[in-house]
Amino acid sequence: MTAMFGRKLVLIKKGRVSVSAEEKVNPFQPEIRRLKYALRKNAKRQAYAFLFAALRFYIRSANYLKKKSLELARKIEKKLLKNQTGVTGENGEKREASRYLKMISEYQRKIRLIKEKIREEEEQDKY
Repeated sequence: MTAMFGRKLVLIKKGRVSVSAEEKVNPFQPEIRRLKYALRKNAKRQAYAFLFAALRFYIRSANYLKKKSLELARKIEKKLLKNQTGVTGENGEKREASRYLKMISEYQRKIRLIKEKIREEEEQDKY
């Protein structure tokens, strides 16, 4: 821009370019029109580039957030599984109860059954 204006000024000062009555008001009017056109064209191009960059950033950030949220959900799920009784957090498999605990629970079940039978017999004897 500066070069265009500078050349025009130099030519006007030396008298090589004649200035008409219309141009006496503003000798740079044709250059200003070209400059406005060039600026509009450049502005449109930059607006399209900005729009493209904004959309690309939006899509990439949305994809990144989606991946991170899924990863976080998996971590939370593992923690919840780990906190549940009888389940490990590593692979989600149930823990095997020890033989001693199985035997004790079996005895407790048998004792409960025996108590229930005794109660039933006592109730029948009352009548």
